[in-house]
Parts: sequence; structure tokens; C-alpha cells
Amino acid sequence: MNQFSMKVSTKENDKYKLLGYVTVYYPLLSELGFDVEPSKAAVEYTLDSDGKPVCKDKTDEPNQALPEYSDKRVQWAFDAVFAAVKADARNKLQTKSIELKPDATIADTVEELIATAERSGAALVLRNAMLVCFKEWLKTTDKSSAVQQGVYGLAASTTNLANQPQSKKEKFLEVYWTEFAATLDTDQLEAWERPMKAVEDAANSKSALDEM
Repeated sequence: MNQFSMKVSTKENDKYKLLGYVTVYYPLLSELGFDVEPSKAAVEYTLDSDGKPVCKDKTDEPNQALPEYSDKRVQWAFDAVFAAVKADARNKLQTKSIELKPDATIADTVEELIATAERSGAALVLRNAMLVCFKEWLKTTDKSSAVQQGVYGLAASTTNLANQPQSKKEKFLEVYWTEFAATLDTDQLEAWERPMKAVEDAANSKSALDEM
């Protein structure tokens, strides 16, 4: 996990007043199961006594002390992860303060971040990462674009998947989902365990339409 000093401000008389800085921790995409590394590393900086970031060469406060990815789609995924990390941290702060709420802590490991993912936007980020990977895997099959889109749609909508005929759900699991899972590494399987199980549960469930 990487460290970032987040500005915290409050609005008073139509102007923003700086309250201070809070240290948050964010993962690189490789730590979330993506086989990709930044093309540009984060700006190196230290923190002064107030928690304000200062560049290693003592120049002005860095505005973009974050890693960068060359692929715009990958950069979008990283930006979403970083936004979720900051949102989670802000939700744990007391109103108009840089102090944490009672019993609240800011995650500083990937495991902690994933453990609280369902209570933040991070769960959606992990699910989207899994779906992006599944879509790319579908391109390696010999199926037509129309079939790929249809199969992807089943994974993307567990409600739709659950209401499919049993034969189609079984085929989805055997021909597509199980084969896709076999291509994932240990880190990906661990990071995407919950969203993958949600898809599997939908495919194994009884359709509510059977009782119509």
C-alpha cells in the first residue's frame, strides 16, 4: 500500500478553509489482481509536522503525488480505486474535523481495504475489475461478438443470470465461468472472491420465474 496525505477542508462563508491533512493508503492495481504496473511512479515526498506533503527536494507541495498508467482504461480503474479510498477515509472523519470518529480506523493494508469494501465504493471497483478481466477473456474464445456480449451480460447482471433456464445457467458455469476462473492467479482469486461467488450463487439458484 502507498501513502497519500489527503487535504481536508470545510466551507465557510462560501470559501474553503483548510482543516489539515489525513494520511490515507491506496493500493496499486497490481495489488488488486491486475497484471499491470505504473508507467510513472508516484512523486516522492515527506510530511512536515502538520502532515503537509513536501517534495523530496523541498520544493512546493506536490499536486499529483500519484502513480500514472499509460493505458487510459487502466488509469480510469486506478482513479476509481483512489477515489474510493479517499471517500472511505472522509466518511470516517468527524464533521468539520481531521479527527476520526470513535472506533474508526483508516485501512492501511489491502486486506483491511477489501474487508470493508462492501461498505464503500471499493466493492464496486473490485467487481468492475473482475468484469473487465472476464470481458477480455471472452475475446480469447472462438465465440462471436454477439455471444460474447450475451455471456458478459449474464455475469454483469446476477438477477438476469438467476432467471435464466437451468440448462443455460449450467452451460454458463461449465463452459465459461469455470474456464475463466482457471486462468486467474491466486491474487486475483483472493481479491475477487466475493463478486465471483455472487455470480456462482446466481447461476446455482432457482429461478423465481419457475413459480409463475
